[in-house]
Amino acid sequence: AVSWDKPILANDLAFLKKYAKGKTKMTVIGACSLALRVVDEHYGSLDKLSFGIADALNKELHALEQAGVDLIQIDEPEVHFRYSQLKDFAQEAINRTIHGLKTPTAVHVCFGYSKNIAEKRTNPIYESSLELLASSDIDEISLEYEQPGYDSELLTHLGDKAVILGLLNLDTDAEVESVEHIVSRSKEALQVVDKTKLRLASDCGMWFLPRERAFGKIANLEKAAQILRKEYA
Repeated sequence: AVSWDKPILANDLAFLKKYAKGKTKMTVIGACSLALRVVDEHYGSLDKLSFGIADALNKELHALEQAGVDLIQIDEPEVHFRYSQLKDFAQEAINRTIHGLKTPTAVHVCFGYSKNIAEKRTNPIYESSLELLASSDIDEISLEYEQPGYDSELLTHLGDKAVILGLLNLDTDAEVESVEHIVSRSKEALQVVDKTKLRLASDCGMWFLPRERAFGKIANLEKAAQILRKEYA
């Protein structure tokens, strides 16, 4: 059986809090995505294994909360990739993972790192996975938006959740988005999402990008955010 003995990320959070000038976020792999990456010789089913992992992760997240983290994010890409396998119990696994937390929580679901995906296209499974996440107790949903080419209709599948909107194409050959482009895409999203519930972000992880291009993208994202804050104050 999966168990939790002591904090795993305590030192990482302490390091982050030492140097961070703003709020802090810690990320853990979600129970369902982790369950698909281990060999089960105890539970006998994917749902029971996921729940066992979720209950252990819950203790880790409470330890992070007690240590003062500002946002806790769960990464659940397999809710998209393996939707048919997980759809019947992913909601409960997520709810068990975050049970009892007072710290804001988010869940990230993506298409995978651009370096490993030849092409990203809009698809109905992604919409279904977002609806599943929206039915959970999570506070915010982090999604890919820019590279697959979604429009604001996708955001109608998120219910009343806050939206962490991916506005940076992270293909290794993609150009740096202009501030004007990011502002325009954000305004489209604001036709669906309340201004108090929209956060700007990258589509997914940036570690395959050259540092200069990654910095340029993040810098323009921040400039766009500043413009929108002033306009929608």
